[in-house]
Amino acid sequence: MRRLGVGLFVVLVVAVVALSVAVIRKDANLDRLHDRSEKGNLHQAAWDAGNNPDNRHLSLVPPSSNRSDSDERLDVVVTTTGQGFVLKNNLHSPGASRIHQLWAVTPGKVISLGVLPPRIDNPAFVVPEDATELQVSLEPRPGEVTQTQTPLLVAKL
Repeated sequence: MRRLGVGLFVVLVVAVVALSVAVIRKDANLDRLHDRSEKGNLHQAAWDAGNNPDNRHLSLVPPSSNRSDSDERLDVVVTTTGQGFVLKNNLHSPGASRIHQLWAVTPGKVISLGVLPPRIDNPAFVVPEDATELQVSLEPRPGEVTQTQTPLLVAKL
């Protein structure tokens, strides 16, 4: 019985060490992305995030009911810590009175992640932990606090 207790203790210690190493690696990756974005090097931070196989690559496309109507698309990457970057923006010009806005769908609410200004490379955003979907809608300028328009593009998380 005592050997079983010692064995379980050893397994527990190994698990704690392995988990600690994983947390340290994620913290180091987040710190590196944060440092690059603070220094204004969002392009490099987006490139790093896009090349990390642990991160999620998503393509926001028109909902299935509208797929034949539009060739618009937004490719994004979301890191394991929730930091997101637009990698490729194939959105049509919104015109002078409108702007594309990115949203996260969470249980019970839709949260603005920011606007997507034309001609800005690699805008960054943060995805809430409980988000289940990303959406893009075309909102009145300068953007809205709550989503007022039907989503043009969607992607499940």
